[in-house]
Amino acid sequence: SDGSKNSNMVAVVSVLEDSIINIVDVYNTDRFDFSGTKSFDKKTGYRSESMLVIPLKNHEDAIIGVLQLINKKNQYSKITTFSTFDESITKALASEAAVALTKQQLIDDLEHLLESFLHSINIAIEKKSKYTAGHIEKMVSITEMITDAINSDKTVFKNKNYSDPELKEIKMAALMHDVGKISTPEYVVDKATKLQTIYDRIETVKMRGEIRKRDLEIAYLKKSNNVDKETEKVLFSNYMTTIEKIDKELSFLEEANKGSEFFNDRNIEKVKEIAKAQIMIDGIGQNWISNDELMNLTVQKGTLNDEERQIINKHAMVSLEMLKPLPFPKKYARIPEIAAAHHEHIDGSGYPLGLKGDALSFEARILAVADIFEALTASDRPYKKAKKLSESMKILYFMALDNHIDRDIVKFIYESGLYLEIARKIIPEKYIDECSIDFEY
Repeated sequence: SDGSKNSNMVAVVSVLEDSIINIVDVYNTDRFDFSGTKSFDKKTGYRSESMLVIPLKNHEDAIIGVLQLINKKNQYSKITTFSTFDESITKALASEAAVALTKQQLIDDLEHLLESFLHSINIAIEKKSKYTAGHIEKMVSITEMITDAINSDKTVFKNKNYSDPELKEIKMAALMHDVGKISTPEYVVDKATKLQTIYDRIETVKMRGEIRKRDLEIAYLKKSNNVDKETEKVLFSNYMTTIEKIDKELSFLEEANKGSEFFNDRNIEKVKEIAKAQIMIDGIGQNWISNDELMNLTVQKGTLNDEERQIINKHAMVSLEMLKPLPFPKKYARIPEIAAAHHEHIDGSGYPLGLKGDALSFEARILAVADIFEALTASDRPYKKAKKLSESMKILYFMALDNHIDRDIVKFIYESGLYLEIARKIIPEKYIDECSIDFEY
């Protein structure tokens, strides 16, 4: 512990001195501490005597361990000492053992390197988007809970029996399912409002609204100059009515900018009508709301417009393109396929490949349910309000009904009570409520 050379332990000395140590009788030597060996003999009734200790060297001539042989027996089954011939033969065997150990170590190191690389990518994603990083962490947890429950189920999934490597393959696929988002612009990944780019352009719209009100005030003051009280009263009333109308329109636009599950046609027409209002900037007339702002504000679901939706949807294909070339061990070879298919739908309407029916693996179906469950129940997204558990489960139910996600998996997590177990682990208590769904359809 003080950093000094250990000269008491035979295996340590063999490594430090890179030497073969041949002992006639461990009980008749003072060079090494064999208290452990003697204690073992006392407990088991064994009698350790002759010992041969040889360093194990890998292909780089680095010592990776020792080979220790005890109690050589002759043709009469009597314990005898190890000869120099035994040393040379055992040294050759030690080389073979070192090769086998090195091979296994290289395999283990490759797996560790791969996992570390995947975690490093997720660190990069976390630096880019804390919401995506939080989503990945929770989604992996949900995937593991669903997979473990299916693996131990004795009813509908009694024929699903995953080995440890298969369970790890699914977990790693979940860990990598959003790796493609590393290429997605941050303002798209975490777009909090419809008008957000590098900043929220609703502030620009509000500023133009203030310009409208300023111009109205100037016009009112000019018109009310040198008029009688009755006319001035009418002008002021008209001026205030218009100001109040603009304030209401601004409030409406702020709400429209937040995004929602569904922005109806009536609201879209109202935004279009408001957009037509004219303002003067530097003597040039222009619409209160630009064409690009109008296009974004009239998005019906969420905050992403069609172009941005296509950009973010590309992450699944990018994930596939990033993962496919990686030299996964054979037991993990399906990670790219499983990870990239979490947005596929059973009816073929998903992406990136439009897989349909049996072409969509069961493991990818697990990831799809886990991904949607986390997204629906998330309370930390800037672009959506948190949903109650019952509402999230009903959406999952209808997605299963529409043949988008696996009905049996959704039914299983509901009827087994797993959805509640997951909810208690990943979402705040205030969003957990009673849920009643009838799967008899």
